[in-house]
Amino acid sequence: MREFTDEQLDEIVAELRGTHGPGPLGEAVAAIEQLRGQAAQPSAPRSENPPDWAARPQITERQLHNWFRYHNPAEHQLGQAEAVTRYEQLRAGGGELARLIVELTPPGADQAAAVRLVRQAVMTANAALACDS
Repeated sequence: MREFTDEQLDEIVAELRGTHGPGPLGEAVAAIEQLRGQAAQPSAPRSENPPDWAARPQITERQLHNWFRYHNPAEHQLGQAEAVTRYEQLRAGGGELARLIVELTPPGADQAAAVRLVRQAVMTANAALACDS
């Protein structure tokens, strides 16, 4: 990346300001000027007292055990049949939404991200059913 001196930047901004009014380049010039103005201002002093991490809730061994163990539907407090039905409903609903996304949106990174987030939502919902019930 090429670096510029303050004088060179002043010349570039002055030249662009004179030739570009409203529009993307004019907005870029305004953004450059704003950033340069912020850089010239001294930053606020940092607090001398760091955050107290110990005051935050700690993850317990019990929580870790609950989150990372196998949750057999036969042992679910709702009963195996009800737990399995709910898992199936969550997966079916997620699959239906994912199919809609694929059907209604163009292929690409955003479509893939949307389907990935649906998968994540179903997995998180399954975890809620397993761990929080």
